[in-house]
Amino acid sequence: MGKSCKHENYKKCANPAIHGLHSEYVAGIMIGSQRLSDRLIKEFDMMKQFKDQGVKGVFNLEEPGEHPYCGDGIIPKTGFSYTPEILMENRVEYYNM
Repeated sequence: MGKSCKHENYKKCANPAIHGLHSEYVAGIMIGSQRLSDRLIKEFDMMKQFKDQGVKGVFNLEEPGEHPYCGDGIIPKTGFSYTPEILMENRVEYYNM
């Protein structure tokens, strides 16, 4: 848990679908992954990776304020670990479930 949460460490994933995310292909048509963070989006150029992989949308299953101490934590303004507007500005659809 906390900063060392095993679910938020892409290095624990043998062959990540998206470099920088603990992620795997599911049924060859989608990618399941850890939650994004603004730092990871920037550090690993996620928007370019998403474009290269044909990722058109993100389905957010994170509840506002969920796991505030895991990984990079949450952003108080959004309640999530990342800013959804970054996705939308890059033409990646965003669905909050």
